[in-house]
Amino acid sequence: MPKYTDIDLLFTKNELTDDVNLKYDNSAVVQSIKNIVLTTKGEKIFDSRFGGNVYDLQFDDLSPLELQIFKGQIRANLGVYERRATIQNIDIVNSLDGYWNITITYSLVYNQSQLRDVQIKVNSNS
Repeated sequence: MPKYTDIDLLFTKNELTDDVNLKYDNSAVVQSIKNIVLTTKGEKIFDSRFGGNVYDLQFDDLSPLELQIFKGQIRANLGVYERRATIQNIDIVNSLDGYWNITITYSLVYNQSQLRDVQIKVNSNS
């Protein structure tokens, strides 16, 4: 029995129920983490603090200190808005192919023993 359930943000139709498909457990948490990180602060109406602001990476060459601050902001935002996951690590690397690669390592709150990764790619050449 799933512990977490969210609506699939792609709003695909379930052919059996004729309703919107759902995401369960880890899939729901992954969708939520990506949504939080990829949302720009101020984009969500009535909650100007929501979001990871990763699109700021597109235009900046961050120093190691700025990168640590940025990771801390993402960690804090996930701590507030995604309580179903315990964030273990956030890694941000500017790759040679023109992307910032963000890896967020986490565990589900109800299963702390299994670590999982979310990979997010942000174009750094826009």
